Amino acid sequence: MKKLEQEDGVPEFQSKFSGFHDLMNFRVREILLVSSLYDAFVLEEDGRLAERIFSEYIDLNLHFIPRITKVATAEEAFLALEKRSFDLVITMTRIADMDPIEFGNKIKQRDPDKTVVLLTYDPIDPYMLKRIRQTTSIDKIFYWSGESKLMMSVIKYVEDLKNAADDAAQGVQIILIVEDSPKYYSLYLPSVYAEIMMQTRNLIADGVNPLHRLLRMRARPKILMAETFEASLSILDRYHHNLLGIISDLKFPRNGKLDDTAGFLLADTAKNKIPDLPILIQSAEQEWEKVAVAKQISFLNKNSPNLLLELRSFILQNFGFGDFVFRHSDGTEICRAKNLTDFSEAIMKVPAESLEYHAQRNHISIWLRARTEFNLADEIRPKRVSDFPDIESLRTYIHQSIRSLLLGRQHGIIKDFASSQLYTDSTFIRLGSGSLGGKGRGIAFINAILASGKVLQKFPNVDIKTPQTFVLGTETFEYFMENNLLQEFAISTENEEIINRQFLKAEFPDSIVEQLQLLLERVKFPLAVRSSSLLEDSQLLPFAGLYKTYMLPNSHPDIRVRLQQLLDAIRLIYASVFYPAPKAYVRNTDYRIEEEKMAVIIQQCTGIQFGDLYYPTLSGVAQSFNYYPLEPMLPHEGVVYLAFGLGKIIMDGERIYRFSPKHP
Repeated sequence: MKKLEQEDGVPEFQSKFSGFHDLMNFRVREILLVSSLYDAFVLEEDGRLAERIFSEYIDLNLHFIPRITKVATAEEAFLALEKRSFDLVITMTRIADMDPIEFGNKIKQRDPDKTVVLLTYDPIDPYMLKRIRQTTSIDKIFYWSGESKLMMSVIKYVEDLKNAADDAAQGVQIILIVEDSPKYYSLYLPSVYAEIMMQTRNLIADGVNPLHRLLRMRARPKILMAETFEASLSILDRYHHNLLGIISDLKFPRNGKLDDTAGFLLADTAKNKIPDLPILIQSAEQEWEKVAVAKQISFLNKNSPNLLLELRSFILQNFGFGDFVFRHSDGTEICRAKNLTDFSEAIMKVPAESLEYHAQRNHISIWLRARTEFNLADEIRPKRVSDFPDIESLRTYIHQSIRSLLLGRQHGIIKDFASSQLYTDSTFIRLGSGSLGGKGRGIAFINAILASGKVLQKFPNVDIKTPQTFVLGTETFEYFMENNLLQEFAISTENEEIINRQFLKAEFPDSIVEQLQLLLERVKFPLAVRSSSLLEDSQLLPFAGLYKTYMLPNSHPDIRVRLQQLLDAIRLIYASVFYPAPKAYVRNTDYRIEEEKMAVIIQQCTGIQFGDLYYPTLSGVAQSFNYYPLEPMLPHEGVVYLAFGLGKIIMDGERIYRFSPKHP
């Protein structure tokens, strides 16, 4: 969570991932397509253009699928623009009533910020291309070869163009493509975008929850294109702190004339600013490869039969996508890390010469940036091997930095269960779907407050944290009741023993049983299995003491026994919803028992192991209002009840320690 201070000093809380919300503010939602009937037919291919765009977006897990409005003439286009706001105008070269340059010019006169793209499926005339580049009426020309991915790429490129400045300020990376041929950049762009989208989707699979995973999609690298040396230099100067890499043609205009080696000049300029920047130079002339190799720059032959495959290979190897591959200095592979957890474990095992090899080339910070870990990447990148007394110190520094990142990300949030990420230090993990229930929400809120740091700052020498907590959501309860046909029976039965016997026979979904078994394989401490119903712990209608809690030693050597004990405890908590006491209590309220849903908390029982025995330490209850104050206590100063051992001591009225926080 990120903390904001109000004027009265009361902290407000935002999502820990709120920075991602600010990314990609501009979205292409409405597109105006201006084309003749024949061009429209070619694009549609029997009415499938919109369907194919929709399919591309779904395949890549993209949201905000745009709507396309088609018109046949410039006159119809202007009428449409008066009726509705469009984010992007795409025009074909053949418009019945107006030249496309004139059409674009008229749109720019109405709205200078409106993006106008020219789409052609025929090779464009050099004279026409020159005319367009001499005006500002057309923002970009794309060559349509029937590839449906091009439309998605055009849309994403326009979004990147609009969002680059703001997103780069948040640390988002930029890929610069320098190419003056519409044919080639129309060929490259779909491949680069598809690879970025697919790799980003794979990278975010280890996000801590659905919101985190969705928002990290916004932090994918942005693509900017330039057609001249001056334009590429402008992007380099503005975004050199964010550049992930450059993919450049060798020959393109400089000072208004075609320069045969402009790409090398750009590469030299970029290397002076960012020595380890990945750069790929492309040319149809193979002899330039020797020059590129001498400059330690990658080279791609435009005439290669595997052009796109080799381009993809360069992206994967140099832009930090995919697994982190630990290598020896000669390039041979040692091992791979799929995510940050794997990386933190592997870095403690790889040879020192491998770690030095990667550190000297900034491979680690590049990989972290590709995973949208901008802050940590910025912290690590300036570090040099020479800054540390030895390689082992560097190893420890990187390992601890990543572990701190992993732990910090989990504090104060509700993390989804995933066996590959079930860290023993995660404080709050959700299993299944649905609500956390009243008690679960309260624990999650306390967890969030502690993560804000305000409380911890008041007690710098005290380690304050919630016990490790797993919550089984209410949807599992609903499935359990419905699939085992228990609802009618449970409501109509008043005998607790009969209810318990029937519930103990009922089955859980296989997925939940598997998750609970994985949990028990990692968790070795005693467990408190607690109720957390929708109505529980509400201010106006407390259900305190009505539902069951079970304490499990969780110490049997056979995990099957421990799993059965846990499943039975959950079954009996579900059964307690329908005991006579809760049903009688609900009858005296505005609620119905069938409205009640039960989540279950599986929580660490904190204490100390002594031989074969486990001793719970302290338990207590704190109240903000003291109804029975003694001098000099005041009611509003609150009261705390403490006991050695389990909280049952307090609830049963046994001997306890009672004090006011104001007068300890």
